Amino acid sequence: MVNIEALKGIIEESGLTIPKIAERAGLEYRVLYNRLQGLNDFKISEVEKLQEVLKFSDRDRNRIFFAKEVDTHSHDR
Repeated sequence: MVNIEALKGIIEESGLTIPKIAERAGLEYRVLYNRLQGLNDFKISEVEKLQEVLKFSDRDRNRIFFAKEVDTHSHDR
């Protein structure tokens, strides 16, 4: 289960736009947008690219992309 809100928080903190993140990660904008809307699952290769572009830790990666449950009330990093 992906914690989309936590990922959006990291994106916001990065100061980068979704189109710029998609470009830097080598993803199509609509693909990233759909993933952020929860319409499709992230591929492992996409997670790796996003981690590289957004420079978040392995701990954050695991918390965001490999959560067993998503706490929608917590925005802590």
